[in-house]
Amino acid sequence: MADSGQPSSSSSSSASGGPGTEAGKPRPFLVVLTGGPSSGKSSALALLRDRLSARGFQVLTVPENATHFLANSDGFQAEWAGTDSQVRMQRIFLDFQVEQEDAFKAFAELHPTKRAVLLLDCCTLNSKVYVSNEQWAKVLALPGKPTLQESGLFARYDLVVCWRPGPV
Repeated sequence: MADSGQPSSSSSSSASGGPGTEAGKPRPFLVVLTGGPSSGKSSALALLRDRLSARGFQVLTVPENATHFLANSDGFQAEWAGTDSQVRMQRIFLDFQVEQEDAFKAFAELHPTKRAVLLLDCCTLNSKVYVSNEQWAKVLALPGKPTLQESGLFARYDLVVCWRPGPV
């Protein structure tokens, strides 16, 4: 069976309060901050976190995932560029991102009263930037893994903000 990248049926909307929630409690709101280096993502994330927390939201920041792997290993190997190894690496990152987001959402839902906002500084679509269109299609349909749809991955998020660096 193909996985569209959509939340699982346990996260689907219901009359009892929304996707993946107990009766009457709204699901966590997912905000992605994305953009190039030195675009202000970290500063914006800190500001959003502080302001939303001050207004009574439970704010969880979901860390960027590639650094977790690359900083705790020998890193990206140049010989992987343009190969199936790069495709497999990007699928590892994508799968880890999905699992990490789902874990943070489940953790957020433990709070009995506060509405949760998850702030992400990367998302499931980040891998697309590092591969060709042909490789991206392979990432989404990697043998032995559920087939994903880009539209389903995008639909995981409530708001995506792309930051651009200001003039130098």
